[in-house]
Amino acid sequence: MSACRNLPALLNPSTPLSVLSSRIKSNVDGRYLVDGVPFSCCNPASPRPCIQHRLTNNSAHYNYEYQTEELNIYIRGCRAALVSYYMGLMNSIGAGVLSIFMVQASVLVSLRYLQTSMEAVAGQENTEIETEGYLLEKSLKETIKEYVDPVLKVLLINQVDPATEGEKKAEEGASAS
Repeated sequence: MSACRNLPALLNPSTPLSVLSSRIKSNVDGRYLVDGVPFSCCNPASPRPCIQHRLTNNSAHYNYEYQTEELNIYIRGCRAALVSYYMGLMNSIGAGVLSIFMVQASVLVSLRYLQTSMEAVAGQENTEIETEGYLLEKSLKETIKEYVDPVLKVLLINQVDPATEGEKKAEEGASAS
């Protein structure tokens, strides 16, 4: 949790002074509340130097009134600021990665068409004939099944098939009698 989040309750003009002083001196939720914020909560775009200590003490700073002054610190919290910054960064990087991925996929598809059409030309006397290129030799379902079946055989190598076990026992019983 950021110390910047405690600031709105601390600087609320409607908060009674007794409540404010008791909150500053008490231990709430295991966090000691002080009249200040870390330097990371300061707004670098502010023309005024960062006031981060003794925020509620008007006499501690020149020409300062915390109840009416537009403060030069971020109210939303440091974590929220970092998350929004990195989300913007990841959005722009994500668009670049996606565009590179799309270019690579189109090159890969084009090269597969070129490879399959060149295979059809191999062994022909006339190399300038027109050939067809394709991505898959068979249908999508057959191609997936062709690659999944060997994997399933490896995974199911130690399992017993009940149908074949019953046939073996029947064959052993028939040959024994």
